[in-house]
Formats: sequence, structure tokens, C-alpha cells
Amino acid sequence: MDFKLEHQNTHNNGQSTYIKAWNAPRQTGNTECGYFVISYMRDIVVGGVGKLESKKNYTKEDLERVREEWVTYVQTFIHCDD
Repeated sequence: MDFKLEHQNTHNNGQSTYIKAWNAPRQTGNTECGYFVISYMRDIVVGGVGKLESKKNYTKEDLERVREEWVTYVQTFIHCDD
């Protein structure tokens, strides 16, 4: 389901909140939500929000790369005392 929603809300303090949803990669299974969130965050930081708008979906290879990077990162915090 593709959609585009733009909404602006003005709060009591006079400040505005602007919300925009767009066609971004969508999770197709039930177990990869965390990897999608990590991928979204990386794509936004590295390429800006526009990168998500132009990406149709994450491939299995994209998600596998995120899994491998996450394992490597977490392993730096695991200390085994022998």
C-alpha cells in the first residue's frame, strides 16, 4: 500500500509540527522490523530522507548486511573472562 500524507498541526504554544509520510521500503515479513528500523536510520543519516523516498525496498542482501554489522558492533561489548 503506497500513500502520501502531509499534515501540519499548530500547538497551543504557537509551535507547528509537520508530519510527512511517503513511499518508503515496507517490511514484508514478521521478524525483520528491527533491521528495517536500523536500515531507515542509516539511510536517513547517510543520505537524507530523500534516499528513503527513492528506494523501493530492502533486498535480502541489504538486511543480511545490517545483521552482520549489528553482530560485529554488539561483539565489541561482549567480554569473556577466561
